[in-house]
Amino acid sequence: MHFPNLSDTSRIWLYASDRPLTEEETVDMKEVLNAFVSEWASHGNQLFGAADVLHNRFVVIALDESKAGASGCSIDSSVRCVKHLGETFSIHFFDRLNVWIEQSGAWKRVHFGSLRDYPDWNVFDPLIQDLDALRNAWNVSVSDFMNRLASQ
Repeated sequence: MHFPNLSDTSRIWLYASDRPLTEEETVDMKEVLNAFVSEWASHGNQLFGAADVLHNRFVVIALDESKAGASGCSIDSSVRCVKHLGETFSIHFFDRLNVWIEQSGAWKRVHFGSLRDYPDWNVFDPLIQDLDALRNAWNVSVSDFMNRLASQ
């Protein structure tokens, strides 16, 4: 289970890389993220959060706002951390038009508009906002994802 010390209602920020990360990059990024989270604060109050790199493609920062809520400045600091990772490792984390899909261990990064071409694949839903969704509804079939979008 992702982030076992945080509640299902914890807010998350999900950043997809534009390429797979090497194992070394993943380890190095986790160190930077853990250092950031250990000092993450909002108006002087320590935030109860966690961060990880999942599937060598996704940076996830989670925050249990029941303990202390994020402020604009604290969110900005997390974005700066991810931008720093991108600059350090020459990775783009802010391209929201492309998504990662997976089928039987094969991965592709495709344009959001091309998802219909992959109905038998799974997509890592870039629109999730809380830890419950990350744990239970992040990796969904493209068909289900497209149907959900169409019904909104």
